[in-house]
Amino acid sequence: INAEYGGSKKVRWNIQYTVYFMRLVNFVFLLLLISDLVPALNPFGVSSSAQSTGTYNTWLPTIRQAGFGAARMFPSWDNIEPTRGTWNWAATDAIVKGAASADVVLSGLLFYNVPWLNPNTHTFPNDYNAWGQYVSQLVNHTKNSVTYWEVWNEPQSFAQGGTVTDYAGIVRRAYSEAKAVFPGVQIGLTVAANDVNYLKQSIVEGAVDHFDYVSVHPYEITAAIQNGWEPVFMGITRTIRRMLTDTNPSRANADIWFTELGLQSDGSAGSDAEQARTALKAFTMGVAQGVTCLNWYEAKDGQGGFGLLRSDNSQRPAYVALKNLIKYVGESPSYLGWVQLNANMDYGFVFQGPTTSVLVLWAVVGQTDRVSFNSNVRVVNPVTSSITPLNTGNSLTLSSDPVLILDVPANVVTQAKNNKNQPFSWGGDFTHSQSISTVMGSVNIDKGLHQFNPNVSSTPVIIYGGPARDCSKGSTQDFTVDPNFISYDPVEIQITTVTRRNTANDNAGFNLRYEGPDGWKSYGVWYSVPGNDKWYTNTWLISDPQFVSIWGFNFRLDSDSTANSKYYLQSVSVTKVTSKSNILH
Repeated sequence: INAEYGGSKKVRWNIQYTVYFMRLVNFVFLLLLISDLVPALNPFGVSSSAQSTGTYNTWLPTIRQAGFGAARMFPSWDNIEPTRGTWNWAATDAIVKGAASADVVLSGLLFYNVPWLNPNTHTFPNDYNAWGQYVSQLVNHTKNSVTYWEVWNEPQSFAQGGTVTDYAGIVRRAYSEAKAVFPGVQIGLTVAANDVNYLKQSIVEGAVDHFDYVSVHPYEITAAIQNGWEPVFMGITRTIRRMLTDTNPSRANADIWFTELGLQSDGSAGSDAEQARTALKAFTMGVAQGVTCLNWYEAKDGQGGFGLLRSDNSQRPAYVALKNLIKYVGESPSYLGWVQLNANMDYGFVFQGPTTSVLVLWAVVGQTDRVSFNSNVRVVNPVTSSITPLNTGNSLTLSSDPVLILDVPANVVTQAKNNKNQPFSWGGDFTHSQSISTVMGSVNIDKGLHQFNPNVSSTPVIIYGGPARDCSKGSTQDFTVDPNFISYDPVEIQITTVTRRNTANDNAGFNLRYEGPDGWKSYGVWYSVPGNDKWYTNTWLISDPQFVSIWGFNFRLDSDSTANSKYYLQSVSVTKVTSKSNILH
């Protein structure tokens, strides 16, 4: 160049920036190519049991007709490679073809061991070369059809004897092998329940930067919605993002999936109705908190009562309700924000649908709420599909059954937008509180602290001159902290209980167990309730709480059995420790 053009600075400058420009063009082209390989996801999905996977052609079209756009299912490794080096693609190709025919995005699982490595296939493979070959062959074979792959299914439950280090090892190998044959592939970490600490440990033990999304199975929190646990459900993604920011910052904004959630119906009308209202709330709040895809378990009954469709393909109320939700908010819903039209009385979530704004609205559990609007709206019953006009100023009585409000008034939309990034209220905002508490009674008085299923584990009584709860009914008493008070971030706390033995003065006591950095742990010292002559106050100083609501609650009073739970509980409180001099002993 210098010889031809005499070393002109202008020429060298033009050549240099032409090279830079071409590099930029190539980079943009690569981004477009990869983005084209990653299909756009509809957040409304289903998951399938092994039983109903075998009947996918009977339910995939029906699910798609309701607006669902994603399905999670796949043959396990032993079906694909029955003997080492022998590949059977028949079931794989049939499922891929079925999903494509129904216009449903298929997400797969890289999962379970093979009998030619271990007769117990619910174990992690210890032959990484065989595992890597399986992943490479499968991802390469399906790369034109399947982009999303979850590594294993509930590793805590379906990997006998396996450790979190073992899981991290197969994740690393799967990620490397999959990316080598398909750069646009998306690899997911997964756990049972909402076990954020297992995800964290997987990353620390070697999965760092070797995943594209994370998935949880929050069955327990989903079931707790019917008891008023909406704020805990709404806190799931925020807790996961805090963990990712803390543990793997480059993946802080990774997609979050709920690849299994559901509620079983026993077949009765009441149980079907509960399933429908829970599904509506779960999908509404999942989309609201930014979940990429929610896979309801399951599409059609395979393991008894979980399906949106019954085994005879008839539609449960949950199917109809979700079909109407998708119809009005759209398959790519735009979430605007949340509202409480009457403080602590209702929950509402506003979306911009394809044709109009939509407010999904229901009353707080145990409340009967009445609302009105300053302009005409339409009220959709999502289970019956009926539409009823509601004129300006007329009142609507809300229950725990969600309704869809169409043509949302401008003032409600504005309120929702203003609230979008504000703490989600659970009987108040306890973000900056120093202490939270619950006082026992026929209806507990909760101020930021909530007893989990109180009427299952205890009985309200009037005893020793005042309200309390008789704890002899259950071996544990479980408690949930408002996620705005403490969630993931370790804060030194003091837990205080006020207890008293029963009138027979039976021996009673418990161990305090709580969520810590490595999962559930014991405080380690048994507490014996001293007597029944007075109310006894006891405190525990917890230096390492890490509350993530694996099962929907954060700490428990564990008596081991009902033989030791013959005591009364008056109150429980949790206090952030700012000065050791403030600690009670």
